Amino acid sequence: MQNNANFKFIARKTLELLSSKLEEILEDTAEIEETEDILKILLADMTILLNLHAPSNQIWLSSPLSGALHFFWDETQAKWISTRSSSEDLFSCLEKDLSHFCKFPVLLK
Repeated sequence: MQNNANFKFIARKTLELLSSKLEEILEDTAEIEETEDILKILLADMTILLNLHAPSNQIWLSSPLSGALHFFWDETQAKWISTRSSSEDLFSCLEKDLSHFCKFPVLLK
């Protein structure tokens, strides 16, 4: 991604979309807190955190299951790709972690 304004626009839209979907899917399971650059998913005894990291143009995910993961926007694929593995994307990683903790399938796509 070339400019910071474009990154912030796409990243904030992503967090807004996730917040909306998670509010609907996890309405009885988690509390969702969204600010401009941070999304918190508060489960019974843990928190999953997503935040924008503007200096690197990445979204960072912190989860008790996956640890710290960083994602960059791939315009060709139109999704956030993990810096660890190009086969993993933000939505898939979040689905995996939330499904594990919530004990039911969480589908975000």
